[in-house]
Amino acid sequence: MLKLKNYERFSFNEISKKAVEKAIEKPAGLDTKLVEVQETRRIIDCLYGVELKYREMRKWIKNLNINSWKKMN
Repeated sequence: MLKLKNYERFSFNEISKKAVEKAIEKPAGLDTKLVEVQETRRIIDCLYGVELKYREMRKWIKNLNINSWKKMN
């Protein structure tokens, strides 16, 4: 968990000068649950991400090969 004493969260849905200025005018507090979820995702990605990405790549290659074979026949 972050160990910050003073913090503000700026949230905006588009990248424009107007949206950023509006977000800076109305800062919000930090939602610690969102921080914990992000940290958990990062840990899971480190532990399992490589394996899952490898599995997805194998599926993609298999589908690519099947589709290529269908086009040839």
